[in-house]
Amino acid sequence: VDTYGANESKLIFAMLGAMAAVQITFKESLESSVTQILGVVTGAVAGVILLALPVSRLAAASTGIILIIALYNAFRIRFSPALACLIVVTICTTPDIKPFAYALSRIWDTAIGLGMGMLINTLVFPYDNSSQIRTLVFSLDKAVIRFLEELFDGDEILPDARKMDRIITEMARQLTIFSNQRLVLHMKRQKSQIEQFRVCEGKARELLVPKEEYKPFPSIDDRDVWENLHPEQKEYL
Repeated sequence: VDTYGANESKLIFAMLGAMAAVQITFKESLESSVTQILGVVTGAVAGVILLALPVSRLAAASTGIILIIALYNAFRIRFSPALACLIVVTICTTPDIKPFAYALSRIWDTAIGLGMGMLINTLVFPYDNSSQIRTLVFSLDKAVIRFLEELFDGDEILPDARKMDRIITEMARQLTIFSNQRLVLHMKRQKSQIEQFRVCEGKARELLVPKEEYKPFPSIDDRDVWENLHPEQKEYL
């Protein structure tokens, strides 16, 4: 920390970068890191350019905010421009800082924080929701058994599949999170688990047939239907 030259400004930007990089999945961490870097670079470049113009500092800061927001909208950049605007305002409204040196320092500080956050999020404490998925699999197993028991209990009342549908929906969400993770030390195990969980999800979804598509087996008491059945169908029933 001493070698890094720690001060309040440096540590704050490094901390913000690290906090931004710690997300649930690797994909979200990467997107958040890109947001931070893009915001710092855009704000730093805009601040240095605007401060060189023959206008007041307040006018430069106001113009910078408008230009950054317009730039993000024009290029359909879906990341937040808040950090870029903050950098512009800081550069343009603080007389005792060197704009170019400050801009490079903010980029460097944020990059260090993002790097540490990505390292922690990927290697040290990666988010692992496999236990939640296993719990959902066990719940789904019980729900499927109950669903099949009610489906083939001999009456014409269809079972309520809403609970099983909720479990499958939550399982699909957790599987999406799990597939977007990058467990660097367990990539092979992760791929195998995803395949197993996806098979379970697919089998369960096959049971959720809409009521209008559901055609129950003909009853033995229905003589007209029974007479028209194939011998093998009669033997099965």
